[in-house]
Amino acid sequence: MAIDTVTGGEVTDLESLKAELDAIMRESAAELDDATADAARADEEAGRIERMVSTLGGLQLPEQALAPIRGMADATQQRKTAATARAAAAEARSTQAVAALEAIQPHLAIKEMAAAAGGAADARLYNGG
Repeated sequence: MAIDTVTGGEVTDLESLKAELDAIMRESAAELDDATADAARADEEAGRIERMVSTLGGLQLPEQALAPIRGMADATQQRKTAATARAAAAEARSTQAVAALEAIQPHLAIKEMAAAAGGAADARLYNGG
C-alpha cells in the first residue's frame, strides 16, 4: 500500500508541512494498529503450534516428524518480534510528528495573526531595523 502523503514530502509552506505531519500521524496510527494485530496473530499461532506439539508428542509422533513443527515456533516468535519492533517504530514516528507539529505551532499562530491584522508588515518593522 502506498504511503499517505499530500505533497510527496515536498514542503513549500507551513500548510503543506502541517498536512504532511498530519498524514504521518495517520499513517503511524494505522501502522501501529496493523503491527499490534500482527503480534496478536503471532501469539495465537504460537498457542496453536504449542498445542500441536503437545498433542502430537502424546501420540508418539517420531521426533524426526515433530522437529519441523517445533521449528515453526521459532518462526512465529520472529514474527512477533518483528511486529513488536514495527509497533515501537510507529509509536516513535508518531511522537516525532507530534513534536514537530508543536514546534511549528507558534509559526502557524504568527501566520494567522498576520492574516487577521490584514497582512504582515515589512520585517524591518518587527526587527527594529
